[in-house]
Amino acid sequence: MNNAFRYASTVVVFTMLAGCNSSTDEKSSQPLEKERKSLLVMIDGARYEAVLNATTPNLDKLAIQQAYTGGISDTLSQSGTSTVEGESTLWTGSWHTVQKSGENGFKTVWQHLITDQPEFTIGLYPNWPIFDYVNFDLSVIENKKAFRTGTNIDAEHDNARIIADKILSGDYDSLFTTIDMVDYSGHCYYGNSGGAWSDDYVKTIEEADQVFGYMMDAVLAREAEYNEEWLVMVAPDHGFNRQKDNGSVDCAHGSQDIDAKKIWVASNQAEQLNQQFTSPLNSIGNRDKDGIYRYVAQTDVTPTLLTWHNVDIKPDWAIEGTPLIGEIGVRGLFVENIQDANTVEITFTASNNLPVQVFANGSEIVQIDNASTGDIYTFEYELDNLEPGSHQITFTLVNNAIPKSITTAVTILDDVDYDDLPFGSISALYSFDDELTDNSIAGGHALSKTGEPSIASTAGKYENALYHVRNFNNDLLFDDLVTNTDKFTISLWFIGDGTSYDPAILTNKRWASAADGMILAQLNASLKLQVGVDGEGSCCFVQLPYTPTTSMDNLQWNLLVASVDKTKAWSNGEGFGVMTFGVYNAKGNLQYGSVDLTGDRKNTIHTGLPWLINNDHAQTYNTGHAVMMDELIVWDNVTFTPGEVVALGSAAQSVTDKLSLASGRSNMASKSFSTVVEYLGANPNLSEQEKQSEAFWQRRRQMEELKAELAN
Repeated sequence: MNNAFRYASTVVVFTMLAGCNSSTDEKSSQPLEKERKSLLVMIDGARYEAVLNATTPNLDKLAIQQAYTGGISDTLSQSGTSTVEGESTLWTGSWHTVQKSGENGFKTVWQHLITDQPEFTIGLYPNWPIFDYVNFDLSVIENKKAFRTGTNIDAEHDNARIIADKILSGDYDSLFTTIDMVDYSGHCYYGNSGGAWSDDYVKTIEEADQVFGYMMDAVLAREAEYNEEWLVMVAPDHGFNRQKDNGSVDCAHGSQDIDAKKIWVASNQAEQLNQQFTSPLNSIGNRDKDGIYRYVAQTDVTPTLLTWHNVDIKPDWAIEGTPLIGEIGVRGLFVENIQDANTVEITFTASNNLPVQVFANGSEIVQIDNASTGDIYTFEYELDNLEPGSHQITFTLVNNAIPKSITTAVTILDDVDYDDLPFGSISALYSFDDELTDNSIAGGHALSKTGEPSIASTAGKYENALYHVRNFNNDLLFDDLVTNTDKFTISLWFIGDGTSYDPAILTNKRWASAADGMILAQLNASLKLQVGVDGEGSCCFVQLPYTPTTSMDNLQWNLLVASVDKTKAWSNGEGFGVMTFGVYNAKGNLQYGSVDLTGDRKNTIHTGLPWLINNDHAQTYNTGHAVMMDELIVWDNVTFTPGEVVALGSAAQSVTDKLSLASGRSNMASKSFSTVVEYLGANPNLSEQEKQSEAFWQRRRQMEELKAELAN
């Protein structure tokens, strides 16, 4: 059903209701101001196009608009297109990223409402355990603890009827719930092998619409009988990863694929929706991802609820969304870090001709008086006052009394020459150019094996690289001789596909026990460096985007550099121990972040276990994940600055060659490409390179099929 019909039908409904809901003050004969209520429903994993193609008589009572989730790709705001991130963003109005969440992270819309209006009554009834990830005081908010895994469709009907009863009771000012069945259908459960592109998935959306209908009918009944006006908002948390190139179904989500990022937002208040909802931007400073940033953002839900309930949005809340009702300020706000010039470029699209105040971390830096309605405005902010290193800046633009924020990570580079890197500190260098387990440092330990790991040589960043398929107790590992020291750095070149969720790349951590230790893992199109503390779970994250490889004909190598300095003071001066993580991506850009290490300064990252490649010591994730890496290096007693990461990442010469030349030896002989991953087929028209590429993806498909068999 097209949007025009949905808008028209909504107007008709509300025109009819207006005649039934016209209470007046007997003394003044003036209409009484209606009491405002709200209902927010998250339909987990409901794809935009699938919703449009489904028969949804209840959702058809709402205006619907395309939207996006997952933040702005390749920036600090990039977040996973999954439920933790999506639902958290719906609740906070700010993109859920590891660097900005946690105990001192963003407040939820519910906290803002209850603080502004202490008598405000809220009921939170999710069918997914969001309270495990977004922690706040629930003592004054009615809530239901949700189950962690699996779903019960009958229970979802029952839960929606409970919400409908709460709406009819008149006891609540705002209610929230989720409908999970669509997500489970997209994950190929319920006997649906076609996932989010199947008829079964559309049928599940139609049943979810029926579930939503219980609540929508209750809202209409309240509005018809009482002097109430309800804002109903419905949105999913994410879409699903796009279909694979070979036509096979991808039953997952979480990536930065357009199909996973594309969502929708719907509202019953068609006549009150402003241009942020009704008119996607024509002029916008970032047209990546098929121009998706022109549309409504998932972050817009929170400021819409706040505006509806007459709560003034404060600039220091760092809300990154724009209200969809009432007045709006600037739109299409983006920040780009120009590292070489130590500046950031800020762009926005003006929605009016009023002045725009620009704040950086709370301090006003400029007032713009010449922005024109509908035009893109660009200005640069110099960072010369910042020391070399990583910094996080929240820019807030206040226009028409409406604040809109964006948080960015900036890295001030120190000037470092490649030849000045601390090559003499290297204790292990695995170049994978000869024997795959060799250490190129004389006297250094070679990689160890357990069982018979599935390893092969493949085309590398420089010469050859390691290709390894994970399998229980068939591992590659090296001794941990550094995490009990004061300083160390581990670097490697890495290729990932941008769709794998949480497979370890390197770790000395027994993940399942939440013991101490470090883990470097791939989270779809981002990389996570994490430290866990015994008894506290995960203490410290740095999560950064990288450039995925989507075709073996175009390999995208990213340099990953993780450093630990246990002697370095925390940013607040209260303790010691800092971990930094740098990703020099295939586009030649540096992403860099740091985090203070909590817990015992000696034992936080040390477990006594060796470092495993492509697996964790709990041996719990045997999904056939394949890792490709080159020049895995351990640097003793040194940490890397941002400038040193760039010097290493931008060098034309490999470290292997650098050390060979420095020792007076000739360059190591290049080993010709060979692989145990053989091409299965007899197409005589394929080149050798094409056969190698096809062999890689054939192995990937075999692993996926094995995973599916094990799941059954």
